[in-house]
Amino acid sequence: EAALAQGKALAIDDLGAFSGDKHPALLSARLAHDGKRSALFVPLRHGSGSEALLVFASSQGGAYTPEHVEFLTNLAGQIGQALDLYKLETGRYPSSSDGLQALVTAPGGAANWNGPYWKKSQIPKDPWGNDYRYTSPGQKGAYDILSLGADGKEGGEGENKDVASSD
Repeated sequence: EAALAQGKALAIDDLGAFSGDKHPALLSARLAHDGKRSALFVPLRHGSGSEALLVFASSQGGAYTPEHVEFLTNLAGQIGQALDLYKLETGRYPSSSDGLQALVTAPGGAANWNGPYWKKSQIPKDPWGNDYRYTSPGQKGAYDILSLGADGKEGGEGENKDVASSD
């Protein structure tokens, strides 16, 4: 939440210390409980005013250098801009079944699709090399982007824990 309020990325080098006095339901406290030692929170802003948050977490303390922060902030901004442009031209965000691939190839029935909206032929993978899962509408905004963790399966603990942009 702090990253969203500030409108910029927030890197936390020691989740245990940062989350010590926070409510256990907060994402930073849950990540610390699951064995993560550092995290990077990158806000996505949508043209419609709704917000989402991409979260990268590591079991290594201080895992996110200023270069990581810059790269991942740029990536988050690019995904958000691509989704906003898609919506501007088609009148809606891609559906859950269309997924982020709708930024690269026209989904069936997408009126006014003038893409591709993503320059490369593939959408980037999550930190474990798995596809992001995209849903629209999201739990708290226009869409959610979910990483299924290291195992690529729903649920899990530690490195296998799912992390969503709406968490």
